[in-house]
Amino acid sequence: MNILTITNLYPPASIGGYEQACRDVTEGLRGRGHDVRVVTSDWRRFDVRDDEADVVRALRLRTSWADPAFRKHGLGAAFESARIQSWNVKTLREEIARFSPDVVVIWNGLHLGAASLIEAEKMPTVYYLSDLWVEGLASAHASQCGARRLVRSAVQQWLTGSAAALRLADGVYCSRALRDQYAEGGVRFARETVIYHGIDPAHFPERDPHIAGRGSQPERILYVGQLVPEKGVLTLIRGLALLRQSVGHEQARLTIAGSVRNPAFAASLESEIESHHLRDAITIGPKPRSELPDIYGSHDVLAFTSEWAEPFSLTLLEAMASVIPVVSTLRGGSAEIVRDGENALVFEAGDPADLAAKLGTMLSDPGRASKMATRAARTVRTSFTLERQVSQVEQHLLDVTSRSAYEPDVGFTATHE
Repeated sequence: MNILTITNLYPPASIGGYEQACRDVTEGLRGRGHDVRVVTSDWRRFDVRDDEADVVRALRLRTSWADPAFRKHGLGAAFESARIQSWNVKTLREEIARFSPDVVVIWNGLHLGAASLIEAEKMPTVYYLSDLWVEGLASAHASQCGARRLVRSAVQQWLTGSAAALRLADGVYCSRALRDQYAEGGVRFARETVIYHGIDPAHFPERDPHIAGRGSQPERILYVGQLVPEKGVLTLIRGLALLRQSVGHEQARLTIAGSVRNPAFAASLESEIESHHLRDAITIGPKPRSELPDIYGSHDVLAFTSEWAEPFSLTLLEAMASVIPVVSTLRGGSAEIVRDGENALVFEAGDPADLAAKLGTMLSDPGRASKMATRAARTVRTSFTLERQVSQVEQHLLDVTSRSAYEPDVGFTATHE
């Protein structure tokens, strides 16, 4: 197959896990003999090798974080948006004509403009959804309180714009939780499928689970991910402070492997660390992805503290594959991976006391922790491998291209109370 993938970001220009998943699937499909071309934005173009093959970095993003000069409001902003969309439509039209794809996969179209997606939908098209990016829905994850109202309001606004012309014929979700969130917001695709993200276990070798926090060695807790409020990092810092007040865990340390883009939140993190006198107990900063296997292997427990309905976490899969005991929330797609007391311990999202208690339980009972970590690794290797994901995506795309007649008029339904 000739597969054209459209996405707003593509590694090494990336922010979160969906970009990595996009590249993993792209490389997997290429490894099976398919010709895959990626058309993405020019954001952080300077980070990319000049000899990059089959990746076109030419689209432009309609957002101030990618272009500080971009205006969000007023007549000038409207003209700027129209200019960017016109450029993106022209670029996609040229790439489609040049590449002649059998199918188009829209991975993430946020900030590319609805007109660009309408152009892509002239071909057999599959949306692979890893978050609430569909125009107007991305802000819904900001708060779980009143999420239904936020999503419905966003959809109603969305339907009044050019995005109402989108057909949304074929949607693939990375989790049942994400599918349900879209449905709750009133957005349904004509055909819907769930294909979980996966990882390559070979990149995260199994290690003997061990709890090092005995004797003179401090216990080592790990967090991996973006540093944003909804990820629960402040809860983790408070939980660490409580844990260190309990007997046997006074020397527990925390590694926060991630970067913060919001200066205000960076200040909040610093203030929280200082208020609990944890400056010497916490190491914080971004880590290269290539170092993650060793980082997982050198820690005693992973704290997955997400407080929003995160669609599906690669971090959970990576840690579990590495046989690192996990303490996790059950928000969003995590509930489709984690089994409390079986392959992880679960704590109530946003509750530092419960988090401290579960971390203490995991660290104090190495035998139980080892059994859960071993079961977790088995969970990943059985159900959440990249090989399995690529096979399912490949079959789905073959099914789309083999339909006797492409159906240009099917579309989404929007439900309202």
